[in-house]
Amino acid sequence: MNLYKTDELLHAAELAIEGVLTNPSACQQLEVYGMSSAHLQTGKLRWRTLAHLHEVHTALRDERLAISQQINASLQAVNEQFRAHVGITRTAFHANPPLFEALGVTPLATRRWECVRQAAHFYRQLHIRDVSLEAYGISTVALLHAGEQVQQLLALKEERVRKKTLVEERAKDVRGAKLALRAWIVEFRLIARVALRSHPQMLELFGVQSVTAG
Repeated sequence: MNLYKTDELLHAAELAIEGVLTNPSACQQLEVYGMSSAHLQTGKLRWRTLAHLHEVHTALRDERLAISQQINASLQAVNEQFRAHVGITRTAFHANPPLFEALGVTPLATRRWECVRQAAHFYRQLHIRDVSLEAYGISTVALLHAGEQVQQLLALKEERVRKKTLVEERAKDVRGAKLALRAWIVEFRLIARVALRSHPQMLELFGVQSVTAG
C-alpha cells in the first residue's frame, strides 16, 4: 500500500484506526507500548481531516474543470458573433468614423480574451449610444443578448481564476494533512509490529505487515 497516494493512505488509516478501536484486546496491548487511546483518537482526527480536505479539493477541481469546459464551448461562438457584428457595423457606419472609433474595434483584437474584452466595450457602447442595426437584420434585443453572453463569459473567466486559487490552497492543506497522517500511520505500524507480534492475523486486519511476513 502506497502511503504517498491519498486514497491508499486514507484506506490504510481506516483499516488501522477502525480495526483497533473496535478491538479492545488490541487497544490494551498497543497501550502497553505507548499507543494510548488518546493517540488513537489523534490518528482518527487526522484521518477524518484528510478525508474532508481531499473531498473538498476534488470537488473544487471538478468545478474548475466544468467551468473550463463551459468556457471552451462558448468562447469561439461568442467571438465569431462579435466579429460578424463588427463587420455589419463597419458597413453601416463607414461614413461616421468618430462613432466607429468610439466602439473601440479599430484594430480588431486577435487574441481570444482580448477579443472578448473588446466585445464587452463594443456592445456597451452600442447600448449607451443607442445604435440601431435593425436595418441590417440585427435587432436591439439580439445585440443586448450578445452583450450579456460576453459578460457571462468574462464572469466565468473570473470564477475559474477564483477556483484555481481555491484548488491551490486546498492542495496545500491536503499535503499538510497527508504528512501528518502518514507520520501517524508509520508510528502506529512500528508499535503494532511489536505489540501484536504474536498475532499476525490481527496485524493483517489492521493493514500491518508482520516482521516475519515473507
